[in-house]
Amino acid sequence: MFNKYKRFFDNAYDGFAILDLSLPFEVTRHLDVNQQFCDMLGYTKREVLDLGPIGLIHPNSRETVRMHLQGHYNKTQSQSFMKSTFIRKDGTEISLESKLFSEKTKSYHIVFGVHRDVTKKYYMEKTIKEQLAKEAALRKELEAQATEKSNYIRLIVHELKTPITALLAAVELSKQNPGCELPELSLDNIYDSVIALDKRVDDLSNLAKSQMNLLKIRPVMLNLADLTNQIVNVNKPSFQRKGQIFNTDIQPDLPNIYADKECLFSILMNLLSNAGKYCGKDGKISLNIKQFGDDILFEIADNGIGIDPNNLERIFDPYDRIKRISKTYSGLGLGLFLSKTFIELHGGKIWVDSVLGMGSKFSFTIPNRQPPQSVEE
Repeated sequence: MFNKYKRFFDNAYDGFAILDLSLPFEVTRHLDVNQQFCDMLGYTKREVLDLGPIGLIHPNSRETVRMHLQGHYNKTQSQSFMKSTFIRKDGTEISLESKLFSEKTKSYHIVFGVHRDVTKKYYMEKTIKEQLAKEAALRKELEAQATEKSNYIRLIVHELKTPITALLAAVELSKQNPGCELPELSLDNIYDSVIALDKRVDDLSNLAKSQMNLLKIRPVMLNLADLTNQIVNVNKPSFQRKGQIFNTDIQPDLPNIYADKECLFSILMNLLSNAGKYCGKDGKISLNIKQFGDDILFEIADNGIGIDPNNLERIFDPYDRIKRISKTYSGLGLGLFLSKTFIELHGGKIWVDSVLGMGSKFSFTIPNRQPPQSVEE
């Protein structure tokens, strides 16, 4: 009978190990192990018996094994199931699921362990869990993007419809009074509506080009003094109507700059427009331009609402404004993103300093040299 069980012990598919439970965990030894247990760990039988469990168990699993053995030692359980990690002879880890059975007589106190290698199983489970987590995260991201795009489409419709509504009203007024000149206020509204509509269409067009890497610049030699005067003349009346103070500090004798005139004009118009929009009536806005090493530094500051520190990192992301204050202020929220894109195409940088409730200062540089040839058409 003994030989029969011995053959079963030695030839079992699972790893079998008999542990002396009469000794403390730190010094206990295996009384016997089968060949499968040795093969799983890459040791000879003699090496396994000499090392003992403490030399085979991964440090992270030693407390788990000790607690299970303690339960058997205290007779609180005669059998148990545990998961643990052992270390193979080559240093790699092996995950085991083990069933432990204990028996105590006057002459011995042992634990019989049946150990199964589940390393591949655990790896597959871990991989599946990771893939499921990635899939869930991707699904959540796609749902958020879908919601964001849906919200943005609604915003686009609103922003395009607003100036169109004003145009339709002016046309309706003209139809009702044929032959009569439109009031100056109506003409102003028509002009403002056309400008607003044109800007929104340009922004959407530039966004599409940017996403397809088709946005290009056409740099030429510019006279900064002329460009600055044009910017000031365009913006000053708008600021004055709102009771806002507009100050400029332009370094005299600034050198000519190699840049795309329309892009630079658009950048300054957008930043100044934002300053006027977010500082409200009686606000203060400033435009400073000066030489900054090999670059030209532009600074647009206001004493408006400022920017929440939590939003500073994504302030230049497209669609960012829709997540924050789109219900309070008009616009598609593309201005800062496009400004940053244009500035970087010139080889410059843009950054912002802001204190919530006190105002913001946007600064950007344009190198006083020809931009990379790759950006030219």
